[in-house]
Amino acid sequence: VPPGQDLGSDYTIRITDSSDPGVTDDSDQFFSVIDAASGNITVTRPNGGEVFVKNTVEAILWSSTGDPGSEVRITLRKDTRGVVIADSTPNDGSFDWTVLSWLSSGSTYFIEITSVSDASITDVSDGLFTIQ
Repeated sequence: VPPGQDLGSDYTIRITDSSDPGVTDDSDQFFSVIDAASGNITVTRPNGGEVFVKNTVEAILWSSTGDPGSEVRITLRKDTRGVVIADSTPNDGSFDWTVLSWLSSGSTYFIEITSVSDASITDVSDGLFTIQ
């Protein structure tokens, strides 16, 4: 990342064939550019391929480094929509979540975890998971 790059959580990458500019692809999800000195959060579960069953308790797990703050917000995302699971919970790496019964069954869910004190420190699941 070049020095002075703006921090944010709405970046994507585009790759283009240098011999045929019409052949291109963009990343499927946003990623963040953060100041590593301030801290980092990494979602570790769900991180792709898991199946969560409605009305059961599932562990949401993450790790953090540096100083991302003492509290995090956990958001369940599907496409561009989101439901806040925990507006503020201790940044201790684990949250037991009772999967909401009213959620639509589907395989395009992911988790976003964001520092409450610095919204630029955030991460999302590396892959999609299923709710049944």
